[in-house]
Amino acid sequence: MAKLLYIHMLGYPAHFGQMETLKLIASPRFSDKRLGYLGAMMLLDERQDIHILITNCMKNDMHHQVQYVVGLALCALGSICSEEMSRDLSGEVEKLLKSSNPYIVRKAALCAARIVRKVPDLMEVFVPTTRQLLSEKNHAVLLTGICLVTEMCTVNPDSLQHFRRVSPYSLRPIIH
Repeated sequence: MAKLLYIHMLGYPAHFGQMETLKLIASPRFSDKRLGYLGAMMLLDERQDIHILITNCMKNDMHHQVQYVVGLALCALGSICSEEMSRDLSGEVEKLLKSSNPYIVRKAALCAARIVRKVPDLMEVFVPTTRQLLSEKNHAVLLTGICLVTEMCTVNPDSLQHFRRVSPYSLRPIIH
């Protein structure tokens, strides 16, 4: 797969390796998953049919016990999500926003921002959890929460009024 990705970066067609990316993503080994997700992010876009098959693998990986596997799935979803994939996995991303692990919450917040950009109708799913992100003590989680709020306000200016009351209190730890 690494050679196939190199060939793709040189500009040659590499579409024949799409099924291999799916096989690597479904593998239980982390090194295979990492290479498979990298291949998916480089070789696939939302117009590919195999894109639909990866959704189930991503859903399984979002429930994995290892945080780095969950991070790979969230990173790939943020990179190649389509409307259908966003609708299918938005509930999983919303659950991960409530995680106690800051690494997972950061990835989930950025992934949620991409989902909101792709499908603005799903914004309401993330609003309650986003308010909690704005009261986080961890600065990295707070910054990704602010990115999510910015995306929500860009997509729907009416949500600006909703977050206006919370924002001054959440920005105080960053400024001081």
